[in-house]
Amino acid sequence: MSTIEKINEQIEVLVAYTKRKVVPLAFSWKNKKYSVKNVNFVHAKYEGRNKFYFYSVSTGLDYFKLIFNTEKNEWLLNEAFYGQ
Repeated sequence: MSTIEKINEQIEVLVAYTKRKVVPLAFSWKNKKYSVKNVNFVHAKYEGRNKFYFYSVSTGLDYFKLIFNTEKNEWLLNEAFYGQ
């Protein structure tokens, strides 16, 4: 059975900047490093002047939703979906 976990914790993310895009390559959470194998979906949303980028990434069988807050220059791990 697959499990979705709401997390909403600040994380560290290793990114690449390519052609005006920010691409997450890996992130650390709870003293564990996760390598991003695929960026499946990206979208942006404004709240006032603040812009948030939402990334759906996979690390194999597991999927994560990462959020980049441009105003605070911080990353959050929003959700984790653990596959079989």
